[in-house]
Amino acid sequence: MRPYGNRPTEDVLMGYAREAGNRPTEDVLMGYARARQSGGHGQERGNAPILDGRDQSIRKSRPATHTTSAYPSGPMKPCPFCAEEIQDAAIKCRHCGSMLGEAAAAAVASRTLTSGTEAVPAAVTIFKGAPSWKAQFWPVVAAIALGVGGLCGAPILHLSFHVAWSWALIGGAVALGLGGFWLLYLWAARATLKFLITTRAIDVESGLFSKNIETLQLWRVRDLEFHQTMTDRLLGVSRVQLFTHDETTPQLLLWGLPGSRRIFEQLQDALEIARRSRNVIGLVE
Repeated sequence: MRPYGNRPTEDVLMGYAREAGNRPTEDVLMGYARARQSGGHGQERGNAPILDGRDQSIRKSRPATHTTSAYPSGPMKPCPFCAEEIQDAAIKCRHCGSMLGEAAAAAVASRTLTSGTEAVPAAVTIFKGAPSWKAQFWPVVAAIALGVGGLCGAPILHLSFHVAWSWALIGGAVALGLGGFWLLYLWAARATLKFLITTRAIDVESGLFSKNIETLQLWRVRDLEFHQTMTDRLLGVSRVQLFTHDETTPQLLLWGLPGSRRIFEQLQDALEIARRSRNVIGLVE
């Protein structure tokens, strides 16, 4: 028995519930709180109604609550740097703060290769082809000048310096042959070399009759530099030099590439992705 004028507390309700073998639900406690706020209107001597676990009439099912995400819904993609989920249209990762460059966007947008439970971005081709002849502009000019000099030199030697025709012709033939051989050598050096630059590795194929392919994984690259002379800028070609951790190939020169910085910047982005995927960031020599 409880005396008049006293309101049952939460502990009293819990005691009633334990005696009855029931545990009061949250609705029971909510009903008690509402009864206290109402001041006990309609109750004898200002007492609030007694609510315990045996009163099934106050047990009401509460509607399920739904929480909304703090970020807008939409197509998602993994960040190529930290692998966290980000919006498909994002240009900067909200988790690691990395900017999504062209190479990173291409790697994410491309199809993925499944390795176990981890999705690995497929290799995206950045450049494929042989070096441009424009990178050999001055040697080509010199070889042509030597050949033309051989053709025009024989009459000049005979008429101006009174050299016998036989010796003048021999000198002109030698100069022409040297110029032609030089041009052939320059062509062979370019035609027998092919570069395949992807977001994961660099393949260098060399050889005319036999083929030799050397592969350099991008995560082994320590640093890279962009070189372009005045002539290269005028002709639209460039060179990229790579410094690696590979003992067999400590340096690699990619010459005769297109002159814009697009390939160089894509290579920088791909290098950062490869380093993060292999956990070699911050490697100290």
